[in-house]
Amino acid sequence: LAASVVARHLDHDGSLLSKLLLEPARRQRLERTLQETESGPFGRFLPNATAYFWGIREERVRKLVLENGHLIEPERPNGLSIPFERAHLKQALLEGVLLPNLFLTFLVLAILPRVRVVGGLRQIGYVALFHSILLAALDETAPEERGLAAELQVRENAWGTRVIDEKMSVREQVAGLPAGRLFPDLLGHYRSHTFAETTDDLKLVRENARWRKIGRAFGV
Repeated sequence: LAASVVARHLDHDGSLLSKLLLEPARRQRLERTLQETESGPFGRFLPNATAYFWGIREERVRKLVLENGHLIEPERPNGLSIPFERAHLKQALLEGVLLPNLFLTFLVLAILPRVRVVGGLRQIGYVALFHSILLAALDETAPEERGLAAELQVRENAWGTRVIDEKMSVREQVAGLPAGRLFPDLLGHYRSHTFAETTDDLKLVRENARWRKIGRAFGV
């Protein structure tokens, strides 16, 4: 699904994804932001093991690097080599030779269409990073990107459907926890709080327009 959606984005040279990947200055800015994030205090949450795409060869997933305008398998002269150009990327995606990495997957399936997704524990760290990376890569002089930037600057609560409400960002909350203690420590933290404290007296239900509409429908 993600591969076909990315391919559709690449159909249009004016799409945000096309600009970020295929305009050299925009891609350089994006790559710089990715590198800065990876070396920052929350870098351990960033899944950035391949250059935008994974390669598929001999039914195995292959790490790719971007060199001299081609996506290639590092240290494998006879491995995949795909020109980093719109037509070649689109064809490889549709043929199952390329798969978008997690950043591009979330970009096209969740962040750009503004759809909330719920996944594993590490998602509470990397989704917030993806938001900040995209925000830093946007051109706010372009009206359509300025609107997206305004949405991304709204404080995001990465706890699934936002039932848990914390003043501290999720990244700050989990950054200091050892990787092997993440779930036990979070469980201990919330076990010591009341339901009202954890949800800020169900702030989500009280303030969210959709929940208020449901409440009115049922006379709550």
